[in-house]
Amino acid sequence: MARAISLGPFSSGVELGHPANVPLVPAIPFSCGPHAQRGHRRTHFCFAQVAVAAVLTVHDGVISEARIGLVNCADRPLRAHAAEQALTGVEIGPPMDGYQLREDHPFTRAGRIAAERDAAHPAEPYADLEYRRHAIAVVVARTLCQAANDHRSRIGQTKGDSQ
Repeated sequence: MARAISLGPFSSGVELGHPANVPLVPAIPFSCGPHAQRGHRRTHFCFAQVAVAAVLTVHDGVISEARIGLVNCADRPLRAHAAEQALTGVEIGPPMDGYQLREDHPFTRAGRIAAERDAAHPAEPYADLEYRRHAIAVVVARTLCQAANDHRSRIGQTKGDSQ
């Protein structure tokens, strides 16, 4: 579907006024922890070099579904399906700081998978392939970490409300 709508930078496969021009975001269940984050700007341009949105559906502390969207990681926005599959069945564990994740943490591994398997890096004059992969991996891991923390805070709020 995304390939039919987004044909690349500044081009669309649909006419103005078409329903596909209106973004539809499904309601997110309470068991999900949504979060979006963009990577730092390395140049003077006014756009994020990498942007990631993630939604984690968690039941009993285990990720039952992960949805990860990547922006500026290919010629069109895309989903990180391989990284999503790597997270299914993983425990979210205790609260964590996205800037201090271990190399063996599932979110760090999912970030590397997204960068190496899911992203299709466009050629850029200001960022080589190694830097792009690193930036994507880091932003994905931090976004997943924040989504898990958001989920924990939402669950904590409901437990506090019921007491």
